[in-house]
Amino acid sequence: MAGRNRVCGLLLALVLAWAPLFAQESSSPSIRDQISELLRRVEQGDLSADWDLAFELEALGPQGVEILARDAGTYSPKARLVVARVLLGTQDQAALELLRNLVLDSQGAMPVRVAAAELLAVKGRGRQDAAGLEDLLNRPEDPFVKIAVARAVWTLGRNREAT
Repeated sequence: MAGRNRVCGLLLALVLAWAPLFAQESSSPSIRDQISELLRRVEQGDLSADWDLAFELEALGPQGVEILARDAGTYSPKARLVVARVLLGTQDQAALELLRNLVLDSQGAMPVRVAAAELLAVKGRGRQDAAGLEDLLNRPEDPFVKIAVARAVWTLGRNREAT
């Protein structure tokens, strides 16, 4: 009986000793909270600083990337640009679709549209990734957007209309 009480006492002591470690883990911010904070910082910074934040988002691991991919449509255009950068390499098709939609958004901010077109030109795989962009070349658009789109269309499809 005394041995049994001793074992129970040791188990209780171990549980009490380990309890603070488990409490610390649960008080750390969740991945979703970390994503929210990083995307809030994206909105406050300029595009060059946002690429650093893309690396921080990527460092959240596969679970964080999955949350970003699933929720990408709910983010602002600037945040979607950063999310597309994060998704490149793991979910290329989703990233390229995000970039194409950002370029095609005529209400989007010029720096975001230009950055999306330039990233699409570099990371796209061919003519199919330029689908719909050719139409922008024949519409009145911001000159900087038009130049970036022309480069992307030329790079991705070697389209003579882009010259």
